[in-house]
Parts: sequence; C-alpha cells; structure tokens
Amino acid sequence: MICLRDDNYDRKTDVSKCWYRSMCKLCGTPECDYTCKKFTQTDYLFQLSNLPASCWKSQQLDMSFLAPESSDTLNMILNDIEFFVKKGFNLYLYGPTGCGKSSWAIKLMNNYFATIAEHNDFQTRGLYISVASFLRDSKLNMTYKNEDFYDLLRTIQTCDIVIWDDIAQTEATTYESQWLYSYINERILARKCNIYTSNLSPDKLEKQDKRLHSRICIGSDCVCIDGFDRRTDNTYTAYINSEDEANGTATDY
Repeated sequence: MICLRDDNYDRKTDVSKCWYRSMCKLCGTPECDYTCKKFTQTDYLFQLSNLPASCWKSQQLDMSFLAPESSDTLNMILNDIEFFVKKGFNLYLYGPTGCGKSSWAIKLMNNYFATIAEHNDFQTRGLYISVASFLRDSKLNMTYKNEDFYDLLRTIQTCDIVIWDDIAQTEATTYESQWLYSYINERILARKCNIYTSNLSPDKLEKQDKRLHSRICIGSDCVCIDGFDRRTDNTYTAYINSEDEANGTATDY
C-alpha cells in the first residue's frame, strides 16, 4: 500500500519561492505559475518528507576537508542519485559532531527530489527521521495512540528513501534497538534505500550494538566525514553583531 499522506499537504501557489527560479527558462514568463508540475511536485515531496522547512533549500557544502575517497564516493552518489535510490543502495555517514553528516544526507535526498519531481505523481518518496525522536514517539504511542504516527510508520515501509539521522546517539535499550532494527531490516529486505548518520564509526557501533551494526554497516557504503564543528553561531547577539559590522555601525566602548 502506498501512503500518500494527502491530509498533511497544503498546495502552495506562491511561485516566488520556487526552487528552480534561478535556472528555469520559464521563470518570469506567463507560463511560470503554480500549475507547473516541477514546482507542485517538489513542494509536495518536501512538505511530506518530515524535513524542517529550513532544510528544503539546496546548499553548497565544503568538500575541501574531506579525504579524497570520501569526496569521490559522495560525488558519485550525488551525480547518480536516482540510480542509487532505485537500486536500494545504502550509505552510512559517520564522523564527529557538527561536521556535516546530516547536511550531506539531506543534500542527497534533496537532489533525488529534484531529479524525480517532474514525473512524480503525488507520492511520498522520501522521509527524514530523527532517530531519537522516532524512538521517543514510539514509546509515547504505546500510551497515547496517534494516527499521524501510524501514518509515518506506513510511509517508512513504502517510500523510496529514508534518512535515519543520529543512529546510536545514546546506547539504546533492548526495546529501542529491536524497534529500530525491525523497520530498517524491513526496508533493506524490500531493497529500499537508506542513508544513516552517526557519531560512531562502524567499529564503535559494532561494540555498542552488534546486531544493528551488522544490518546497517554490512551492505552500506561507509563514508567518514571528518573535521571540526561547522555549526554556525545562531544566537541573537551574534546576529546583532554581524548586522552592525555589515552596516558599519559597530562601536568600540
């Protein structure tokens, strides 16, 4: 069964926020309106993907700090993302906190959406799953039944690609490990594509959870994304200081 999740979709009509304005030859012409299939379908894919809206835009990622083999693998997958997803291949991205693992996973899924948008027919193709939130919600659902959560579970089973973000963030209980394993295992057996991110190298994941390691890392391209924490300072004071510097109004006291 294909879960469309239509109840959670609101059709957008503001084409000024189209992802393809800078590259589309129809932009600015009378044909550029909300009936454009690529605009409509891309918006549909993003709305039902669980991705935060701030991650819907494509972003340029710095590859200069990556080892050559990591850079080559990511570029190959990025340039052949539809084949990678359709064949049910899997990718395990690991490295220290803040080095860009989640950003890379999201960029790959965004590229897949851009590739298939024009021939998508209102189907939910990809999902972003924060593993910690997923495990929390699975426990809450035992007491407080939630149809939206069941809808999410059905979509996990059927969609083309799932990002499992922050695998093994903390050491899982037996229940959590079994719950997560069952959904990942089901997707792998169905030849569905998965992208995992984790702070743990494959060796460390094996020490923490051998069963999960066996299912995730064996049969996945394992790519190390190393480097320093690249998260930006998004505080109020940092924003004010940057605005003052840009306007030339910064004052020394």
